[in-house]
Amino acid sequence: MNITIMKRISFATILLALVFFVGLQIQATMAIDYLPDGIPYTESSMANLDDDPLLLNIQQKIDQAFTQAMMVGNSSTLDKIHEQLTAAYRSNPHNLIIYWQSYLGYYKSIFHLQNSDKKAAEKVVNQSVDMLEDMENPNAEDLALLALTKSFGIQFQSMMMAPITSGKVKRYAEKALEMDSTNLRAWYVLASNDFYTPEQYGGMTKAEGYLLTAIKLPAQQVSNPYLPSWGKDMCFEMLVSYYLKKNQMDKAQQYYDQAIALYPTNYQLLQLGTQISGQE
Repeated sequence: MNITIMKRISFATILLALVFFVGLQIQATMAIDYLPDGIPYTESSMANLDDDPLLLNIQQKIDQAFTQAMMVGNSSTLDKIHEQLTAAYRSNPHNLIIYWQSYLGYYKSIFHLQNSDKKAAEKVVNQSVDMLEDMENPNAEDLALLALTKSFGIQFQSMMMAPITSGKVKRYAEKALEMDSTNLRAWYVLASNDFYTPEQYGGMTKAEGYLLTAIKLPAQQVSNPYLPSWGKDMCFEMLVSYYLKKNQMDKAQQYYDQAIALYPTNYQLLQLGTQISGQE
């Protein structure tokens, strides 16, 4: 075949592929734009959950189960809570139970990845994403977690799909903030999305501002043991890491000191402290 013709076919194929994927991204973004505002998790909206002891301090229970799973090298502690949450949802199909199922799935995916089972990690995080995307009337908390789990799943995708998913992650987090501008978890996901985007593709330009906003916000507007409070320590970790990457050691030290006062046993922060000391 004539080389010129082959080049034209190749260019046309690439162009069609780009048009297709751009179309997918626009379609996905429009679907997120038209999501209705979900009902926030309040005492009244959770009235029928108060009698379930499983959900009391559920985030702490999942976090502890994850830590134990990592220490012993098997996920039985996480599996047990997963079974309990599944049973709880059968008897009381509440969005908050879906939220905690997905949160657990996120950490179970991390467990599998740390134990070199990439296939299992991908399967579990995709299940977490699917649960949240299928949720009716998600609120700001649900969308922030959806953005987090979807962001984590990018590492399992092709180079062609990753930018599309990254765009959806950003839009989910932005939609969460449209519903509740004080949700620090949504600010964290926005920052993370920018932080891990290569600089040549526009990354590392907004993470600092997002994180500085997030660390000023409370973990919860009203203290409630049934609701999520994660994220603030992660914001500090990323902010210190950002300043280390930028070689802004004074700021790295400043925010490390603030963070370690709040989270003195946080392993990631202690590791960052070691890096700061090593560069002094």
